[in-house]
Amino acid sequence: MELTANNMSAEQRAAHENEFDIKEIILKEEEEEDCDLKPLEIWKFRHALVSDLDLDELEDTRSEISQVTNRQTTWAVNCFTGWLESQGLQVDLRTVDRPELNGLLRRFYGSVRNSKGELYGIASYIALRAGLNRYFKEPPLGRPMCLMRDAEFSSANKVFLGVLRRIRRSGADVTTHYPPLSPDDVCILRHSHVMDTGTPMGLLNKVWFDVQVHFGRRGKQANRNLKKDSFIFGKDERGRRYCTFCTFEDDTIFNYKDRSAMFEKPGSKFCPIVSLSKYLSMLPPNATALYLQPKKQLTDERWYTHHPLGANYLGSMLSRMCKEAKTSVIYTNHCIRNTPFHQLCDAEQV
Repeated sequence: MELTANNMSAEQRAAHENEFDIKEIILKEEEEEDCDLKPLEIWKFRHALVSDLDLDELEDTRSEISQVTNRQTTWAVNCFTGWLESQGLQVDLRTVDRPELNGLLRRFYGSVRNSKGELYGIASYIALRAGLNRYFKEPPLGRPMCLMRDAEFSSANKVFLGVLRRIRRSGADVTTHYPPLSPDDVCILRHSHVMDTGTPMGLLNKVWFDVQVHFGRRGKQANRNLKKDSFIFGKDERGRRYCTFCTFEDDTIFNYKDRSAMFEKPGSKFCPIVSLSKYLSMLPPNATALYLQPKKQLTDERWYTHHPLGANYLGSMLSRMCKEAKTSVIYTNHCIRNTPFHQLCDAEQV
């Protein structure tokens, strides 16, 4: 046993020395690269030029994340306060002492269930405790405590970990995978009235679908933030028209090569450039968003009102289109990203 332990120690020492050598080599290479540059060039290399627009987009992204976090915190607190009411308990969370709170959390962690009376998934269960922790630590309560690490809450945390193990053993925590669209269902969508470019709603649906396919826009808020002037049109060396986004946001657009631009398909009734150009011409001149509500009655050549479609409406676009087109599966927006690019476009050749 001692020989084995000694061998393991030697291997660990060797690994540590190798790791140190690798770090030393990397640092040396960085120093050598810097030595080849003049001081001014080094600073230019290490600092990117960022426009005010880029900074505004980063700030907006952070605001979106904060909104999601706030909703998660509110959900966690509502779950806890709802449980307290169901138990006939009246507790002032601003002043409750740690031992009493530990006892309450111990019972709460062990008995909380979702609206169906089932155990939460692991991700939701972890988010529940994290949301409560933020609620106690941040204003307006601002109490100096950590529900995860403070010794006073060790009993509650043991119950919490026990529930996590139970969820794993029961197999209740099954990750939901978004299925890719089948070729037949893509064909149904493309040829149905849902994407009929001769109608305001059909044109809107097709443009939205084409943008998802070619640019992989992430999330309902990213779609809501698109503007009428978000696109730049041009022609390639073969004279084909195409469009790209004015700015490429790493957090909202996939950097796949085949999705960095949307090209026209001459002679095809499904040409995305023709659809997009027609859609943009139907928007009011001073439109503040790309996706606008269709008019109920057409009184002029403009098909759309000044009112933007909401983020939640955009977040359920594909499922709504599938129900109307009667596809074999009701897909969600996420399914587009899990579908091979060529498969989404194959229906255009039918």
